[in-house]
Amino acid sequence: KRNNDYHGIHSNDVGPLGHNVTLGAEVELGKSVQIGDGVSIGDSTNVDKGTTVGSNTSIGFATDIGRNVQIGQDVTIGNNVTVKKNAVIPDGAVIPDGSVVG
Repeated sequence: KRNNDYHGIHSNDVGPLGHNVTLGAEVELGKSVQIGDGVSIGDSTNVDKGTTVGSNTSIGFATDIGRNVQIGQDVTIGNNVTVKKNAVIPDGAVIPDGSVVG
C-alpha cells in the first residue's frame, strides 16, 4: 500500500493516491491512475490507465472508467456508468446511474 488511509484492490503501478481515499471491494486501478483527496470508488469498479480523478469525487459501484479520462473535483458518478476513453467530466458534474459518457 502507498497510503494507510485507503483500502481495496489496486495495481502496483498506480500514480499518486490522495488522503482519505476509499476503494470498495474488487476495484481495479490501471497504471498511472491519479486519485485526489477524499475520493470514494464503489465495489467492482474499473478505472483504466492514465485517468485522473479530482478531489471529493464519488464513483458508484460496477462502473467502468475508460483510459485517459479526466474527472474534475466534486463529481458524482452513479452506479453502472460507462465513461468512454478520453472523456472529460467537469467539476461538479452529476452523472446518473446507468449513463454512458463520451
